[in-house]
Amino acid sequence: MRRILRCRFLTTYPSGKAQEKARRRELVYAVKNCRLVKFGNYTGRDGRSVALEISQMRPEMAAYFHGALLVPVPTSGMGVDVAGDDLWSGRDLARLFAETYSARWQLLLDRLTPVEKSSRGQQRSLRRHVESIEVTNRVPDGRIILVDDVVTTGSTMCACAELLLRANARAQVCGFAVAYVPGEGEVLRDFASREYEWDSLDDRPHNRLLDAER
Repeated sequence: MRRILRCRFLTTYPSGKAQEKARRRELVYAVKNCRLVKFGNYTGRDGRSVALEISQMRPEMAAYFHGALLVPVPTSGMGVDVAGDDLWSGRDLARLFAETYSARWQLLLDRLTPVEKSSRGQQRSLRRHVESIEVTNRVPDGRIILVDDVVTTGSTMCACAELLLRANARAQVCGFAVAYVPGEGEVLRDFASREYEWDSLDDRPHNRLLDAER
């Protein structure tokens, strides 16, 4: 079955040594690792709080989140909710954005078996993610926003959307992440919307830029 997931982003997560690219990566590192920004425009500030502040620069973000249910995307490993291994930026972002934008947040998805991160060069199909994640609570009707720190290929977030829609076809699922990894030769853009599409669980989703600000 052909599915489409639309996602909103605040910034990009580029490779390269240029200063602007390094600043963008450092902010995203701070969000991913639940720590303070070490250099750049937001030095010394918590990356998650900075992400919220950046979102507030665009009035339409309030409308995007208002009244929705925010659901964290599971991390790539197991046991993120136990003492000593509690870094889960998606959960922290969902909680923070829900409190700010008159939304709700809930844990609906859990990773059963760990998978390699896309950043380590592994080509992860949708099927591998679908088989490693489970729905743990009732999926309600209405608008659901999947929340993550970074989207690389889109496989993880699309697998989560697939599982939620299987559990409740009436759910309206979309996505949000602080940053996305731009394609080869893409111009770095902020406040982007991208569309992810898939027909088969044996492939990675195709994606395209819908709109963005330079």
